[in-house]
Amino acid sequence: MMLCEKCNKRMATVHLTKIINNKKSEMHLCQECAKESGEFEFTFQPSFGFQNLISDLFEPGPFTVGIGERNRCSVCGMSLADFKQTGRLGCGHCYEVYAQQLLPILHRVQKGQEHIGKVPHRAGEHLKDKRRMERLRAQLQEAIAKEEYERAAEIRDELRRLERQMGIGG
Repeated sequence: MMLCEKCNKRMATVHLTKIINNKKSEMHLCQECAKESGEFEFTFQPSFGFQNLISDLFEPGPFTVGIGERNRCSVCGMSLADFKQTGRLGCGHCYEVYAQQLLPILHRVQKGQEHIGKVPHRAGEHLKDKRRMERLRAQLQEAIAKEEYERAAEIRDELRRLERQMGIGG
């Protein structure tokens, strides 16, 4: 435990690290001295919960305008404001209803928007290749549907190379 560097009376619970022009400086303050310093533009809360994290991930912008009670999930009745407050969606349908608002958050907290889970190292390469083939097949169907035949041919050739590499087909 460390005492506040300013008052030397209370325990330091706020630890500030600044890096300016590649020079690092650290301050360790109690909440009272941190509030008085005026360095911080946030309010101190005695406890931190998952809902605080979720709430903080919503950036001010076009999608926060409709965050009120108007837009609700037709299945469970959950609103985006409810999600922001609790950090939990009401049902699986909420993911579809609030996809536009959730995607930017997911991009910030994880690598992509598709859950791939953990894969054992030995099986990992084969599974990655299988998933890549699935994506390529979907892209191929999409290119054909859009009548983008040159792109479809490129995707088909890439699929064939991957199949040969994996020892699939003839």
